[in-house]
Amino acid sequence: MQHHASNLLAARHPPSHNIGVVLWAKHNLWGTPASAVTKRAVTAPNSFDLIDTEYFSLKKIIPTGNLLGIDTKRIKNADKITTLFTKGEVAGKKVGDQGTAPKKVMYLEKPDSKTFSAAPTQYMTLIPTDYNA
Repeated sequence: MQHHASNLLAARHPPSHNIGVVLWAKHNLWGTPASAVTKRAVTAPNSFDLIDTEYFSLKKIIPTGNLLGIDTKRIKNADKITTLFTKGEVAGKKVGDQGTAPKKVMYLEKPDSKTFSAAPTQYMTLIPTDYNA
């Protein structure tokens, strides 16, 4: 399930060897507003396998226990994610973290945590992407 900003036709047909699942052949993709993605993640977690959501939505989803953390040991370039997202730093300098700064909601203590970790761990909530860049 994905929000409308990522509802791209190309995303529906990625090579299955890249992500380990076949999305379009076996599953339908839904493009919907972020609020609808959040509602579905909270109320109908067994209705989808993968979710593409916003960082601000995680504060509503994670406490339900409906989202498993992503094991960073299985993500080839997890260690290359910008420190802006992982630590709230750019070139070693702290940046503002008002609102839902990614570093506040990026990590879980364990895969099925219902709370966020204040420090980086092996389990991420989302993998950052760019929209409208």
